[in-house]
Amino acid sequence: SHLLELARYVVLNPVRAKAVLHPRLWKWSSYRATSRETRVPDFLTTDWILAQFSSKRELPQRGYRRFVAEGRGAAVWDDLRGSVLLGSDAFVKKLSRLLHGKAKMKEIPQAQRRATRPSLEKLFQGKTKDKAKRDRAIHEAVVRHGYTQSAIASHLDLHYSTVSRIVKQVDAAQETPTEKT
Repeated sequence: SHLLELARYVVLNPVRAKAVLHPRLWKWSSYRATSRETRVPDFLTTDWILAQFSSKRELPQRGYRRFVAEGRGAAVWDDLRGSVLLGSDAFVKKLSRLLHGKAKMKEIPQAQRRATRPSLEKLFQGKTKDKAKRDRAIHEAVVRHGYTQSAIASHLDLHYSTVSRIVKQVDAAQETPTEKT
């Protein structure tokens, strides 16, 4: 679904840039060939995109044209994670295995290294009512996942200095060995 959305996004780029009024008017676009308004060049593959609309001969082109027309103003990049991943949770999870162990590589931009980290919503799910669980989740969000204290504070409706104090308290508690009685 994301690939199809990106295909629409690309053919609508000249329209968004106000270079043309309709994607068929941009001569470098694949729109006319995909919608069968012109011959499909040998280097262009349109079968996959058209197969998303119908298996019948004339219907896919109409479906494609309608799909592109409905895409004006679509927000494709809203779901982008870490400026590199676009796809379902399952897709991101699959790719996270490839990124495992790369979190400390300074050559990779920080946003991309953290692309597969859990959202703050997931980190705090079911933990806001229990102070001890919430505090451990705050510590994990900062230390393990690299969230800023101000982002966590905003998410939990706390002051960032409160988040800072909690992180220090959890750090201190982890450093102090528990005594057995």
